[in-house]
Amino acid sequence: MYYEIVPMDRSHIDQIAALERECFSTPWSETMLSDALFDPQASFIVADDGEGNILGYAGLHVVLDEGYIDNIAVEEAARRHGVGDALLDVFCRFGQAHLSFLTLEVRASNAPAIALYRKKDERWRKRLTAALDAAAEYRFIRTVSVYGTAVLPLLEALDWDGDKAWRKRLMAAVRTQAAFYPHFLEPSLAPGEELTPTELQILHLLCADKSNAEIAQIMDVKLPTVKTHVSHILDKLDVKRRAEAKTAAKKLRLIPDDL
Repeated sequence: MYYEIVPMDRSHIDQIAALERECFSTPWSETMLSDALFDPQASFIVADDGEGNILGYAGLHVVLDEGYIDNIAVEEAARRHGVGDALLDVFCRFGQAHLSFLTLEVRASNAPAIALYRKKDERWRKRLTAALDAAAEYRFIRTVSVYGTAVLPLLEALDWDGDKAWRKRLMAAVRTQAAFYPHFLEPSLAPGEELTPTELQILHLLCADKSNAEIAQIMDVKLPTVKTHVSHILDKLDVKRRAEAKTAAKKLRLIPDDL
């Protein structure tokens, strides 16, 4: 997959804002992204496919000699092609040359993102190599493959010199696990915060861009009842607006991606 890393400019804003809405429950708005263009402490870069399509982007703020990576986002179709790695590498090389430290916050449940970021910390290689050495000694496959998509990026990046036949079987099992459970360890609602069947039905209608009045008519309930349910849904999804609810619902696999 061809792409080049270039500085963000005004022509990229709309695509980046759309990517933000796709990837995050509280996305940056077009205004916030535009403001970053004129912020002397900010640096935003994009992965451009050469035809004006943005495959991913990343943003960094620098305060004195400290670096804070705001976001890294990659279009779903472009994932697993090194785009996120390339974006992160630009900031890591800058940080090594000019900053005392560089940091990025990520949800503990976002295993694929954690795997990407840990690739920049060489300590993971020693730990994973030791784990593979132990598993290979006893011909264990399942103990590693069960982590599927969470460990696959690291295994693909690791130059392990152990039993090649065993590694081949392991990689096949890991890829199979990742294919069956592509959203392994992705976020889910906390216990006690699950949506009720009625709330799920309203959520589907809400995400289909139905108004509260239309939902009330479809479900044959009073309008205040719908408003109450919508309020509960937003609270459980930890969002404030209907548009954010749709993004959060897709991330949590509560609604189909094509809704």
